[in-house]
Amino acid sequence: MHPDLRRLQGLIRSLGVDGMSSDESDVEVSGPVYGIKHVPWRGDIVTLCLRQLDSIHLSLRTTTVGRLKRGNLPRIRRDNPNLLSERGPVGGLPMNCYNPEWFATLTENDKEDLEVLDEFFDLTLPQSATTYIISSYSLLLN
Repeated sequence: MHPDLRRLQGLIRSLGVDGMSSDESDVEVSGPVYGIKHVPWRGDIVTLCLRQLDSIHLSLRTTTVGRLKRGNLPRIRRDNPNLLSERGPVGGLPMNCYNPEWFATLTENDKEDLEVLDEFFDLTLPQSATTYIISSYSLLLN
């Protein structure tokens, strides 16, 4: 919905379900909390970008006066470095989408099979989108 984010659509499609983190439920006193499974092959910059996009999505769930729209709220998710995703890597992504430490452990054949694109993809969100996140959250908090 935010026009400055359209350039990320192709990458998100390329990541697909296998490129996203999954979660495992855990019960706390206040209700279920889900531990986010770490995706070892995915670069930290991709994780940061996806989380920022999640924030924008959540902000779109509010009205202009800061109230939540109808529907289920998102799950409460927390990082859990002890949980590792078992999904294999997604191939055909730009080089900076992969964790460099993980990538260094691959054999030459594995690297070839991954068909990594020899290009850089800018995963930083434009200032207009970042401002949108901040203003939306301030509505929620007030």
